[in-house]
Amino acid sequence: MKLLTIFSFVLCALYACNQSPLVPEITPDLIEHRGYNLKETEKISWIAQFKGNIFFVSPQKRIVRFDPLTGTTEKVSDLKHQVEKSFLFQNNKLVLKKINSRKFFIFDLQQNKIQDLLFPHIDNPIGIDNSSIIFQNKQKLILLDYPSMTFSKKINLGNDSVLNCEFRDNKIIILTTKKLLIINRKNHSLKTHALRNHAASECLLWDNHVYYGSNNRELIKLSIKSNRIKWKIKLAMILKERPQRMKQYLVITPEDNNIIFYKKNGTLHWWEKLN
Repeated sequence: MKLLTIFSFVLCALYACNQSPLVPEITPDLIEHRGYNLKETEKISWIAQFKGNIFFVSPQKRIVRFDPLTGTTEKVSDLKHQVEKSFLFQNNKLVLKKINSRKFFIFDLQQNKIQDLLFPHIDNPIGIDNSSIIFQNKQKLILLDYPSMTFSKKINLGNDSVLNCEFRDNKIIILTTKKLLIINRKNHSLKTHALRNHAASECLLWDNHVYYGSNNRELIKLSIKSNRIKWKIKLAMILKERPQRMKQYLVITPEDNNIIFYKKNGTLHWWEKLN
């Protein structure tokens, strides 16, 4: 929900400032705003966007697809159980947890299929793709091969906290507040890189680099191959939200309520104050 709100502000800001030659191009379709009454539910449990459609869970225990162009809703699956409000949406998959249970539901938005799995002693999913699921269980990270359901890696976090997880080819990149962890899925080897300045935001994986905000008010570009900082930019306020990619630009929204566009080389492209 927070990301959707942020991008609503982003689009409004871009439209308001379209007289500048430096403003990134936004198509008119993205600027339209419409309101709909959803008959399926009075309260939406969660929202995820996929291929122009919005998916949510209704109190009737259904996964519902909403088409914003037509204003129509369609039931795509019955859960038969109430699920927790927190969820994971990554790589075309939704991971939901049954309330007061160790049962998880994995809904594939691409194939429109759902699978229910029971994971004893596991609570918090942080990443998923077509072959792996990563959970955080207290102070340990657990890598589970999926769908064979075999445990392949356990990582002790100590007093560290996970921010987010990204998948790229045969690598899994995990950003914590203190480290960058890279798991090789072929041999399950682990590389650990300490961060000079602790991370304050989730990271964006773009090509072979991660972009994130540090607790020292910096935007940092870090190579996952060499573990070297390519560049870092001092910000007026700390960046707590995950950087976003918009075409060839890196977009950030720090705590000073600005929206800032950078090129991949760290050059400032455009910025605007969000009122």
